[in-house]
Amino acid sequence: MSGAEVFALVSGIFQVISFAGQTIELCTAIYNGASPDKRLSLTAAAMDSVAAEIQKQCQDAPDAESDAERELFALATECRKTASDLEEDVNRCIGSQAKGKLGATFLASFKYQLRKPGLKKLEKELERQRKTLETKLLARTWSVLLQSRSPGFEPCR
Repeated sequence: MSGAEVFALVSGIFQVISFAGQTIELCTAIYNGASPDKRLSLTAAAMDSVAAEIQKQCQDAPDAESDAERELFALATECRKTASDLEEDVNRCIGSQAKGKLGATFLASFKYQLRKPGLKKLEKELERQRKTLETKLLARTWSVLLQSRSPGFEPCR
């Protein structure tokens, strides 16, 4: 065997070992009843919570009928829907029947791997919505600040 063939063989072995490690980690999480991707679940739950708070603040605001408040409310609603869809998809992948059952764990692991591209797409959409929401909140904060400024206050130019 030449050096290149040995290198290719070793690289292939490392890829198989890496894939097996990821699969075992995923199966272990599902078998124990945990989310296969904790970060994804935590992000979705946090965004849902923040968006719910923004919706509540928009409804309680004295100028709740302004265009900015309606736009923020709509963005928060869209963000909550995406976060909910993401959580549902993750839960649908693992199911409650997989906990403690080896066969169901392998099936759930397979389903998760098949749905992973869709989950990543939802995650990117949620991230886009988060950035848009942050930008709108910042613009709204700046607008309120300018409205409530003192007579000697000069905005940045």
